[in-house]
Amino acid sequence: MYPTAKISLIIPLRLTAHIYEGSNRLIRLIQNVPRNLFEIIISDYGTDARYTELFNDLCGQGVRIIHHPAPEKIFSIGKSRDFGVQIAQTPIVMFNDLDFLGTTEMYQRIYAEVQRRNLTANPCDFFCVPVMFLTELGNDSWSNSQHEFIQDFRPQSLTLLQQFIKYPAFGSSAIVINRHHYLSLGGHNSRFSGHGAEDFDLLHRLCALSPRAPRPHDYYTDYRDNWAFHYWGFRSFFAIYGLDLFYRGIYLVHLWHPRRQERGYLRKDTNFRKLKRLMLDFDRRGIQPLPLCDLNARESVLAIVSQMEDILYLRTILAGSLKYEIQFTGKSLKLNNSYSTIILVRHKHDPPVKISALSQARVIYLEINQDHSCIIKDQSENNIKVLQYTVIYSINYQPIFALENNLEITGFPHYSSGTIPPIASGENSIFASFGGAIALNRELHPQPAKQPRPALLFRIWRWLLQWSNSHL
Repeated sequence: MYPTAKISLIIPLRLTAHIYEGSNRLIRLIQNVPRNLFEIIISDYGTDARYTELFNDLCGQGVRIIHHPAPEKIFSIGKSRDFGVQIAQTPIVMFNDLDFLGTTEMYQRIYAEVQRRNLTANPCDFFCVPVMFLTELGNDSWSNSQHEFIQDFRPQSLTLLQQFIKYPAFGSSAIVINRHHYLSLGGHNSRFSGHGAEDFDLLHRLCALSPRAPRPHDYYTDYRDNWAFHYWGFRSFFAIYGLDLFYRGIYLVHLWHPRRQERGYLRKDTNFRKLKRLMLDFDRRGIQPLPLCDLNARESVLAIVSQMEDILYLRTILAGSLKYEIQFTGKSLKLNNSYSTIILVRHKHDPPVKISALSQARVIYLEINQDHSCIIKDQSENNIKVLQYTVIYSINYQPIFALENNLEITGFPHYSSGTIPPIASGENSIFASFGGAIALNRELHPQPAKQPRPALLFRIWRWLLQWSNSHL
């Protein structure tokens, strides 16, 4: 028997007349999801008013529909996903785009995978559900023979089905993850606009906290190769997080549709250039989004820190707050009665900071020692606790996260870092499609052929078109 806790299945969307079979595909998706295992959340990002009746019908069926308070002119799938996570009330969330679809049995298997990994107790762990991108012919074939569509679950076997499957995405955006951990990471990077590369940036940061394998050759290069045959570039690395599911017959399909015509939505070139900069900034300087707030929480927090690095020790706390503000001790502090909790982070030899008492605010002191242990003094409860943080560093030795073994502060969610999956060696079966252990050897393992760049005039024309669309 399955446990009673459900997974929040978040569907980010903006329905318009230009979305191919939008209403029908949404209804079909909802029909396939087992409601005893999943809570369905439609995270609406500016849908046309003509779909109000459809939304009302779905609400009557128990589907939860939330509307982003400030949708931008251009649909942002990342911000839509983030808002869905902030509103969700279950410990685990899954992203399911409108054109992703699986059988009821597949969703049952995904739920069982969450229980097997115990993602609630092991927040750093996550996985991607492999997605098969269908051709137009593949749509009909999958609809007529869903359970027998793929019979051999090896990546090599998919090459025999290329009239039906355009390409697979093993490291897909159908991410299944611990909700609180996602909030603490800051979700998608708001520096992306439109669609393109936002999920790769998220995966880059997620994988840094739970590396399953050594990074492949030329990790920062996008070879635009989704087939798991060449262990080169970041796409092959992200594939590791979905390949083990595919070997066990778990996957979704991406339904075919014509190219989306919304102006300014597809920003492939611009966003992928931005992606590489963000990946390098994260690895080299630890730059990353601030935590997202939990819109179901009650605490409003003023965090006072002496340096930017101190925020690492607050990420899981801030992710459990309704709203927060960060101030630095080097500047004049602006205190008011809008905070329910003030958290002061200081190091052992920092000069004392005097906080004038606020009528309704409790004050919590976090004193960080050189060994990354932390003394927590909660004045309202007059108690002292000692925590031991484990600081995670990027591949360039920049601190990027601080894990707490057992964090308990009244008014905030209990947090424990749990177990991080070990790094796989070249002998692990996960490398089978890459050729086994030779995948980690640059000399023995072949490099994928790079796709030729479009002609210069075409690239200039495409850039001008994207620029004009974004300024309309």
